[in-house]
Amino acid sequence: METEILIRVAVIVIAAVAVLLFTRKYFSNIKRKANITAQYTARIVKVCILIAAAALIVLQIPALKTVITPILAGSGVLVLVVSLAAQESLSNIISGWFIVAFKTFEIGDRIHIMSTDIVGNITDITLRHTIVKTFTNTEVVVPNSVMNKSNIENFSLTDTKSSSFIDVSVAYEADIELAMSILGTIIGEHPQYCGNLPVNVFVRNLGESGVELRASMWTASIGENFEACSDTRYRILKEFARNGIEIPYNKLVTITHPQPHTTETK
Repeated sequence: METEILIRVAVIVIAAVAVLLFTRKYFSNIKRKANITAQYTARIVKVCILIAAAALIVLQIPALKTVITPILAGSGVLVLVVSLAAQESLSNIISGWFIVAFKTFEIGDRIHIMSTDIVGNITDITLRHTIVKTFTNTEVVVPNSVMNKSNIENFSLTDTKSSSFIDVSVAYEADIELAMSILGTIIGEHPQYCGNLPVNVFVRNLGESGVELRASMWTASIGENFEACSDTRYRILKEFARNGIEIPYNKLVTITHPQPHTTETK
């Protein structure tokens, strides 16, 4: 009799492990596409398989079945206590389903949780919480119920391109057309530039010491923009110097007058 029970329990464990491996392999291909529905459903399925396997194992063992069945059938107080204890967990699970169903965000989206002023990228969602990775490289664990109740600003639902002005001043004596051509070419040839070609270069102002030129550096994200602008300004400095285009700057000239020579008389 005991051997038969052990065999049935072993079969249940092997079947549960096989189903878990199959579901993990199935959902892993979908999760590579950063699909939040697959991420959340995979965890729901895993929990359901484990609960079903545990229940089947309990039913195969007469001693456990004899003890647990009366408790579940007659203890209303126990059921009430368990229900109250699991209320917050159930709230997070249900909130997670709402997030998934209404596509509030996806894995990888950059969001702003307004109620907590947290800004970062979604990296994972579990049955209980959502993980947000901030720009300081820390991970914030936010309960799904909080995420579901909060106003969320999703930056990834709109165009994430970023733009900064490249302002350069050149001397009035310089070849302005050549300076504008160099500026537009350097920006347009940058590997991170994602704006229109040819690049529009404007005369922004006629300043006191030079002609002020302006063009826009467009990149796919804010993170790329600072680096792209830095590279562009460095190349502009080198190309202007190579082509003899002066960038005017304030110069301080100090003139020292020689002390008059005096002859001491006695």
